[in-house]
Amino acid sequence: MSFTELVKAVAKRAGVPERSARVILRAFLQETGTTLEAGERVVLPGFGTFHLQRQKPRSLFGGTRVTSKDKIKFRESRRK
Repeated sequence: MSFTELVKAVAKRAGVPERSARVILRAFLQETGTTLEAGERVVLPGFGTFHLQRQKPRSLFGGTRVTSKDKIKFRESRRK
């Protein structure tokens, strides 16, 4: 599902204009990103948990340091 499709589905289910749904979804994603960058988890009961897995820099041959990208991990909720 694309972001546009998600906006349409949320707008329809919530009975709000697509513009409002888009603003709310963008705010949710921005806040989720900010929270993850701060090293905190985002827990959505009944859905799952997002957390940031920090990658340590590593050395290659010759002592060159390579920084690895951090990864966002998701663990599905056990409750359904």
